Amino acid sequence: MTKAIFELFAHLDADTQQLTWMALLSGVDAAKRNHVIAGETLWSWDPRANPGPDFGALNPNNDVRVVVEHKRYAKSNPTSYGKFIGRKRFDDPVAQSYVVPKHTTGQHTPEQCLGCEDSLWHTAIRKGKFAAGMPQIDFYRCTPDKWVRRLEDGGEAHLSDPTKVLWILLDSRGRSAAEAFPGAHTAAEWYTTSYDDFAAGLWKIYERALVITTADDHEATDHLGGILEMIVYP
Repeated sequence: MTKAIFELFAHLDADTQQLTWMALLSGVDAAKRNHVIAGETLWSWDPRANPGPDFGALNPNNDVRVVVEHKRYAKSNPTSYGKFIGRKRFDDPVAQSYVVPKHTTGQHTPEQCLGCEDSLWHTAIRKGKFAAGMPQIDFYRCTPDKWVRRLEDGGEAHLSDPTKVLWILLDSRGRSAAEAFPGAHTAAEWYTTSYDDFAAGLWKIYERALVITTADDHEATDHLGGILEMIVYP
């Protein structure tokens, strides 16, 4: 589903792409959205990183303006502290105030997890071991080191000021970041766009596309319709 949403943009004209981004940002207060976007054209962006957010948007100067983490009935994941400790953080109070809690370092079995706080997140157990970590949204919001990288065309994506980015949780159930990621340090920084809100925006775009699409050019409407079907009938 995430891949289908991202690839949708390649089948839309420029105006319809911008309308689709506004549908994705429908969970954001209009004043905040206008302040950050300020009429800029948005282009879809695939960070191609693990760990990294699902997709996002750049402005024409390759500045990151939107970061999207998509949850379609999927579990919320942690990122191990081994991938976070020592990385350069964003220079803002939210990122700088994150405190790595006491934890058992490295991969360990549940029985060896003596140094971990009860509420601490852990990666999935593999070969009987896991690693202590942080909610993935905290990793994204606290450091750009791992996932803001060179673009496929050789250009550079830029993200130095996280306050000039809209951090979006696209959630099938409409959960807040605090609900989807209990205990997340950066939960208040994330705006939720529910499937209901996203679908409402897409319906308007779909109806518009039907009006302006010629009989020989229905690729955009086909893809919009496909996304709507996946959202309405998950």
